[in-house]
Amino acid sequence: MKAVVFNPEKVMPEIKEVPIPVIGDNEVLIKVKAAALNHRDLHITNSKNKRSFIYGSDGAGEIIDVGKQVTQWSIGDEVVINSQISCLECEYCLKGEHSLCESGNVLGGAVWGGTFAKYVKVPAVNLERKPNHLTFAEAAALPLAFGTAWRALFSKAKLQAGESILIEGIGGGVALYSLQLALSVGAKVFVTSSSDEKLEKAIKLGATSGFNYRDGGINPLSLVPTGFDVIVSSNSRTLTSSIHYAKKGGRLVQFSFIGENLPLFDIDTVMGKQLQIFGSAMHSYTEFKNAIRFVEESKLVPVVSNILPLESFDEGFSEMKQGNQFGKIVFSI
Repeated sequence: MKAVVFNPEKVMPEIKEVPIPVIGDNEVLIKVKAAALNHRDLHITNSKNKRSFIYGSDGAGEIIDVGKQVTQWSIGDEVVINSQISCLECEYCLKGEHSLCESGNVLGGAVWGGTFAKYVKVPAVNLERKPNHLTFAEAAALPLAFGTAWRALFSKAKLQAGESILIEGIGGGVALYSLQLALSVGAKVFVTSSSDEKLEKAIKLGATSGFNYRDGGINPLSLVPTGFDVIVSSNSRTLTSSIHYAKKGGRLVQFSFIGENLPLFDIDTVMGKQLQIFGSAMHSYTEFKNAIRFVEESKLVPVVSNILPLESFDEGFSEMKQGNQFGKIVFSI
């Protein structure tokens, strides 16, 4: 089968013919219909990786084979894949904190083959039914980013109706899902970006206002003078400004690390405002199940920036590197 594979000698992805995965007793084989790109796929393209692997963490498709012990799924079922592979046996998994699993992993790397391929195998427990109102491309855009946004807003920040939230770096998958989810619970949403075009698009989706941090533009505190109840960000460089923008008793959630240097910030302000700063990554199995159920019930539709054939993977990687996307970049397979 064709797949996008990491070449450790050239330190780059390439299309290559690889064997079709062989499933175990508790696994299923999926014919991938669509797969979505994540920043993770860029991060694992580096010289530290010394072995070949198939890219891709997010995907949706159709089950074409099931293991001997799999009873909950049948051939022909249309599914969306939970990207996070956990052991389901350690102290964290037994408490439902699968994202803290010490032996866990994520699809698309040196341990598990990824979704940028015609077929992928996953544990049967790592599937949810594809929401009926979504295309395969839209469903493939959900897993990592939507699960991350769900955990950040609801499990960590515990966002409530009527609260103000500042979402920094609008345009990426997690930020856009945070916008959609925050609006769904009745929060008042503000966004930042270096692009006026992205700010305008976010406002059309329901954001109250936006702030361009490149040209100075509107100061967020002129929009909400008392500060924001919740701030979510993926960029380490914004932590200092987030502390400044936060309301007394506010909650800050950092869901990723993008930036060259470790952030420095005023600990006196953190203590003086009595802020809560949360680190958040991915999601648990229960959170993923609840998130997909929410998509089905609310009829939420992911924002997709571009759909490309898998053979044009390099175009998608380039678009993400440049940061031009507004929504998820998806490959059709």
